[in-house]
Amino acid sequence: MIGSINFLLQLRKSVIEDCYVIYIVSEDRSEAYRLFAVLNDRGRELSDGNKLRSDTLELLEKHEKEQILTENNWDTILSYPVTDVEQFFRNYYASHQGKGAAKRNLAETFRDDIFKFPSGVVLEIADTEEAKKVSHTISDIKNEQQVFIEISELRWPYRDATASDWQQERLQRLIKVLRHTLCIPLLLSVYHCLSEKEFIEIIDILERFAFRYITIVGGHAEKISTIYYDHAKLIRQAPQEYKIPTLRNKLKAVEEKYAHDETFESLLIQKLSYQDNSSKKIIIRHFLTTLEDHVEWYSNGANGKPKPNEISIFDLSKVTIEHIYPHNASSASRIEEIELLKNDIGNLSFWPGRNNNSAGK
Repeated sequence: MIGSINFLLQLRKSVIEDCYVIYIVSEDRSEAYRLFAVLNDRGRELSDGNKLRSDTLELLEKHEKEQILTENNWDTILSYPVTDVEQFFRNYYASHQGKGAAKRNLAETFRDDIFKFPSGVVLEIADTEEAKKVSHTISDIKNEQQVFIEISELRWPYRDATASDWQQERLQRLIKVLRHTLCIPLLLSVYHCLSEKEFIEIIDILERFAFRYITIVGGHAEKISTIYYDHAKLIRQAPQEYKIPTLRNKLKAVEEKYAHDETFESLLIQKLSYQDNSSKKIIIRHFLTTLEDHVEWYSNGANGKPKPNEISIFDLSKVTIEHIYPHNASSASRIEEIELLKNDIGNLSFWPGRNNNSAGK
């Protein structure tokens, strides 16, 4: 009881002595909006999502049906953490506009380029089609956010999937193992405009490219972001005319210039050298299991497009790396010449964790 009374006394003191009311008069709507955006109830600048929400609801002030629908969609969009929402907005913007969004003033950039109206505008009652267009755009944003979440959280975005389990797992390899999130705007465009079969094919192209150019050679993202963004926009503009080989050829040109065979081969040995480093180990597991997937195709002459064996799916969290020549050889079996090479990729294999542990006993 005493604690509650003390709490109420502190609250009374804060309200009476430490609170201030600021009264500001403005006759300019856009100026009032800017004040609202900064001087809100928590003293923090509003998130970009909240700014856009405020803008669009104000825009639809005279269109009750569209405004209610839009408000509900915004509630769903903004129900996720602020940083996740901002990341989605940037990916959505790049996918639609074919360029990255400004680092600052994301809400203004988004409003100008996606919604295409200035701050403080209210659509007139006669502007029915414009109101429906705004409402439809926000509904589309909500739907694309769900796909973004699926991809970001490594789930196959198609409900009635035709892709095999092996093909679906390559999305996880691309986003989680190779950490190649730069391609997500492109994947959003592919999902919404092309077929699942084409989505699978582009995942395959991106996985091979990301491993070679970024993971092994360490190429700069700036050189490929323009390619991804350009193709994301091209797909949305003319999906029926889009040809996947144009993307493959663009990325192939980057490989030939910055990640040619000699560079790739030398760095492959260096980057896949065994170390007690979890991030490097998972790349080694990825490489060795991918080789295993393609060993039958290679043994049969490696003709045409690489064709993996999709029967087995390796869980990289359970796969362990095994040294063929022992990592810690006994003095009796130690071979000095091989000691220098024992951590090279040529001396590494993989086993399921249970088998490896049994062999070590």
